[in-house]
Amino acid sequence: MRSGWQISVTVLVAVGSLGLVACSDEPDVVSQEAYDEEAIRLCERRGEELLSIEELEARPLSDAARAAFLAGELVPAARAVVRSLDDFGYPAANAAEYSNGAAVAIAALDDLQADAIGLLDRRRAGLIVASDDPFTNLSQALAAMDIPC
Repeated sequence: MRSGWQISVTVLVAVGSLGLVACSDEPDVVSQEAYDEEAIRLCERRGEELLSIEELEARPLSDAARAAFLAGELVPAARAVVRSLDDFGYPAANAAEYSNGAAVAIAALDDLQADAIGLLDRRRAGLIVASDDPFTNLSQALAAMDIPC
């Protein structure tokens, strides 16, 4: 027979374990269909701000206006979509690929946020190696996550 303090310790350990499970940082596993629907919903909400670099360069804007759009519109919108999908969860079959895509996207977005105008200048001058181009990395990461916008 257990004493009162042993029962209390057992209850506290059980409740504490439940709290750790509930506070886990692991994303939920969802169906591919639910993930795709969420990605479409997010694109419908934020997709206008997610221009490709080619679309942005085709607009008759100054570099300062392009940099302002990147820092003020594209980066926050893309970050919101990627983080929302990360919080939503990934289908088990693609979880590793989607999680890696999210990490690459966030790193590219951090680079764009930190030096948008400098990156635009270096890109125009051909000074960015394709593998180090945050614009390309972001585009590929969003495609790897099956984000349709």
